[in-house]
Amino acid sequence: MLFLQRWGNKTVFAIVAAVIALIGWLGYELVHRSSQAASEWRSADEEMTRLLAQQADARHNKSGTAPGLGKEGQQAGQQTRQQTGQQTGQQTGNGSMPVEQMEPEKKEPSAAEQGKKQEEAADKQENGAAVQRENGAKQEEALSKQGSEPAKQGNETVKRSNAAPDSKSGTSSNVGSFDLNKATAQQLTALPGIGDSKAKAIIVYREQLGGRFRTVDQLLNVKGIGDKVLAKIKPYLYIDS
Repeated sequence: MLFLQRWGNKTVFAIVAAVIALIGWLGYELVHRSSQAASEWRSADEEMTRLLAQQADARHNKSGTAPGLGKEGQQAGQQTRQQTGQQTGQQTGNGSMPVEQMEPEKKEPSAAEQGKKQEEAADKQENGAAVQRENGAKQEEALSKQGSEPAKQGNETVKRSNAAPDSKSGTSSNVGSFDLNKATAQQLTALPGIGDSKAKAIIVYREQLGGRFRTVDQLLNVKGIGDKVLAKIKPYLYIDS
């Protein structure tokens, strides 16, 4: 029993010691991380302060005021300029100051202004080049349209000549092409040189062939249809496969 009690006390002591060590380690980690975060914030603050100082110096340089001077320095500079102006006026009134010194000094453009002017000139050149490219594209499009119009007119002329043969040959422009194997007597009579009797003869011969022509040239086997008549009606007939 004594052994068990001693062993149990040692176990409890070990557990308590482990818990205390764990708590101490966690506290150390928290303090270490908080110190790192604080150092990072300090470095960021210093960097921001440095950047703001640089921007302030740049603004002072642009405005012609020396960096690091406050309102007192600016007021002193203004007073000095006023005194100089008064002395200059007095000397001018007395006639002792030459005319050349009375003329205001011409300020030379700064590098930033020259850079802006160069950028504006480059932009104008690019815009001019873009306008020229657009005009060239429009001219090419107009030329292509002009070139395509004669081709279209030629195609329309060919279509008209094919659709409406010369009236001297006895053809009609109202007749359209149709399948010879499905043609009715009314359609056949609309063909040039084909009357009622020839139309009936064509239908009878088609029935003798089993209801189907293989070629349009087989119409030469129909009584009354020769080479001349076939040449007139052939443009309006086809065999549907």
